[in-house]
Amino acid sequence: MPYVLRDGNGKIESFHKGAPSPEAELMGHENYQEIIEFLRETDSVDELQEVLLSSDLNFIRVLEDLVDLLCKNHVIAFTDLPDIAQNKLTCRKNIRAGIEGIENLISDEDGSIF
Repeated sequence: MPYVLRDGNGKIESFHKGAPSPEAELMGHENYQEIIEFLRETDSVDELQEVLLSSDLNFIRVLEDLVDLLCKNHVIAFTDLPDIAQNKLTCRKNIRAGIEGIENLISDEDGSIF
């Protein structure tokens, strides 16, 4: 999700993929119109691309979850997907599983690794 910094009047003054400071505000889906208005005013192609990238990354996860749900409910078979889509989905699922495994290893009950 994107973060914004606001000026004294509450108007967006900058846009960020991550929180640049504690004052940064996490923007929800309901605030995208406000971000679009900010980008129109600034004419910043880089910031517009940042908004799209952030949105795309969130949407990719939604699509992955949708494919999982459709397969789980036998609406489609995973093998019905093109090979390249199967490979990409499997790769991302394996990466996420690896990250979760590392997080579980590190976050032991007492906070230590050993």
